[in-house]
Amino acid sequence: GWGNAAGNYVKIDHMDGYTSIYMHLNTINCSSGQTVSAGQQIGTVGATGVATGDHLHFGVTQNGVYVNPAAILGI
Repeated sequence: GWGNAAGNYVKIDHMDGYTSIYMHLNTINCSSGQTVSAGQQIGTVGATGVATGDHLHFGVTQNGVYVNPAAILGI
């Protein structure tokens, strides 16, 4: 999708109460409703929306509330 602040973004519903979001993408390589797999490229890093340089803004929500993804990612 597109958001004024987020720019081009992909949001993935993990079907277990968790969603992940990837913002400021230059390109989006998947489409709404598409099933994606681990390791699949969903987009490319960019600076769309409110950004001053190329980067990936990554977030995780649990039941609609942002959470620290460190434990989920095992870090």
